[in-house]
Amino acid sequence: MLISTLLHDIGIQAVFSEALDGGVADENDHAASNRLCRSAHVPSPAQQCHQPHGASIWQVDGHSRTTGADILISNQTNLTLAIRTADCLPILLADANTGTIAAVHAGWRGTAEGIVQRAITAILKLGSTAEAIHAAMGPAIGNCCFMIGPKCHQQLAACANGVGVTQTEHNWYADLASINRYQMQNSGISADHIEQLGGCTCCQSNRFFSHRRDATQLRQLALICRNLPS
Repeated sequence: MLISTLLHDIGIQAVFSEALDGGVADENDHAASNRLCRSAHVPSPAQQCHQPHGASIWQVDGHSRTTGADILISNQTNLTLAIRTADCLPILLADANTGTIAAVHAGWRGTAEGIVQRAITAILKLGSTAEAIHAAMGPAIGNCCFMIGPKCHQQLAACANGVGVTQTEHNWYADLASINRYQMQNSGISADHIEQLGGCTCCQSNRFFSHRRDATQLRQLALICRNLPS
């Protein structure tokens, strides 16, 4: 498992699983999810839902329900948020002062819609400040493997002023982490408050599940929890 030291230092448990930790099939795979929560030392069950590859928000309090969301936000202690990825970019956000946390499932469509900026805006509405927000990005497909078509290229280039989109002689490639980093900094998040863990999910078959490489239904789990006050 990959543990964010950046978020740990502000009292937040933030963990990204790897293939060796075991995979999760979907939001109803409770046995696998609970096992990963135990390994990550966070409370179970993790709050997760259907991920429609958009930019909708679920305000999680342990009782509310949703039909689907790609941004999960909570200001509750001892409550774990989780998102599943196998090439998309997982982003875990936390406010150092208020303890508000968020888990963001940033696929290319969500990234094109500015999903991480929407998550930041929602956190700010709960009383946070951009200066206090910290972010950990987990493993995702890199620009080494993420070849994109014209529609995807146009949308990703437009959402970050061309950052993270590169061209070889014949093809376009995208770097989701670079694009989301740009969007976070453009929203006022300090560069030294952004951490990236893991590498390319598609390249590293011994470490990560990858839908593009294997068409697998298994996913990594990204987990975040605000620690109980000591």
